[in-house]
Amino acid sequence: MIADLIVPEVRAQLAAEIEATGSQEVFFIAQTARDERGSLRVVSAEAVARGNRASVPAIIQLCRYGDVVIHNHPGGDLTPSGADVGVASTLGAMGVGFYIIDDAAQQVYVVVRAFAIPEVKPLPVRDLERTLAPDGPLAQALEDYEHRPTQVQMLGAVASAFNENRIAVIEAGTGTGKSLAYLLPAIRWARLNKQRIVVSTSTINLQEQLIHKDLPFLRRHMGEEFHAVLVKGRQNYLCRRKLAALMSEPLAWDFERPESADQLREIADWADRTEEGSTSDLSFVPHPEVWERVESHGDTTLRVRCPFYEKCFFYSARRRASRADVLVVNHSLLMSDLSIRAASNNWSHPAVLPPYQRVILDEAHSVEPTATSHFTRQVTRARRPSARAAAKADRRISTLAQADGSPSAPIPPHSPTQVCSRWRIHAPACTFRSRRCSRRAAILNGCAICSAQTITMC
Repeated sequence: MIADLIVPEVRAQLAAEIEATGSQEVFFIAQTARDERGSLRVVSAEAVARGNRASVPAIIQLCRYGDVVIHNHPGGDLTPSGADVGVASTLGAMGVGFYIIDDAAQQVYVVVRAFAIPEVKPLPVRDLERTLAPDGPLAQALEDYEHRPTQVQMLGAVASAFNENRIAVIEAGTGTGKSLAYLLPAIRWARLNKQRIVVSTSTINLQEQLIHKDLPFLRRHMGEEFHAVLVKGRQNYLCRRKLAALMSEPLAWDFERPESADQLREIADWADRTEEGSTSDLSFVPHPEVWERVESHGDTTLRVRCPFYEKCFFYSARRRASRADVLVVNHSLLMSDLSIRAASNNWSHPAVLPPYQRVILDEAHSVEPTATSHFTRQVTRARRPSARAAAKADRRISTLAQADGSPSAPIPPHSPTQVCSRWRIHAPACTFRSRRCSRRAAILNGCAICSAQTITMC
């Protein structure tokens, strides 16, 4: 069986590498190719890590789709361990096979079979360019169609970047017709190669233009069916469970603004009519104190255990996105997805977005500040308060305490908005005790270690 999976030259190489370590575990990354019968066989391999008789480092970040990870079990028992199964699950999600062999490379246990690298179908660049010709289908669909040579040139550059698997940086002036120039090759590529495309923009206006104008127009006149979805952040969606709980207990609303209760009732009526359930579908902009009580949030979701899961606006939108050929997103959502994928080394499973293979950045000049906010950390230097500031805070606290007249009541430790300058040094040992004055004027915080006091205004 091993002869059907690994060519003899590579089997000899594997055995020699293992013998050179004194029969310790060795971690190989191998590549495959189809033989004359069309079967996938390992044709090359490289040892990237060496361990002991019980374990070996799994350097999976070097693996690419279509590779095969091979490692040996000293002693000849090829049964995968729990750690093997865990690594194999991760590799399988990456499109990487996983084999276990004996020291002599004469036996093999296939934990995850090898994946064939999908055959890429190149874009017919000339056919796409003819779509924009003066007598092409788009010209026939529009009475005032204007042929733009720069638009055709840009389409060719985008299509060539897809075909050659490279990055293209394109600058085009206003009126070029950039959207159609990149959408035409992107849609055709997504359909030909079954690869999802993400189009990321900076402004809501462009997203609305793509979803409500350009993409429907191309769907009507390209002669090709495709599915495009606008993906929004989770907090744009209404949570049915939170709304139902809030509507069942009107005495717990406790809004500071009188009109907020009316807004909540309007949202409840709208929830029965809307199909989308996002703020863009509302006829008014809800006040933050209302929407934050009913918005969908990752920290409070019950997922499949939620009684409203089947009708959940957010998960319904995500299910539509998982079936889409083209996803339209904003830069912030894309960077959130990339930061999560980078932190978890997950490039094949859903994160914020479903898995995708190609990205088009429109309005790319605004990507840098968005990426900076997602992929950087800020460190500041703590400063001790001046004696004058500390005395002023003490007088303010005394005034509020006298106005309240109630004794301080301890509450569980928390992290107020504003604390003493030494809190960063004392944390997490620093315990805060707070009380709220009857007029809700301020929250009084005291550091139990250094006794410094600050005021966090409501």
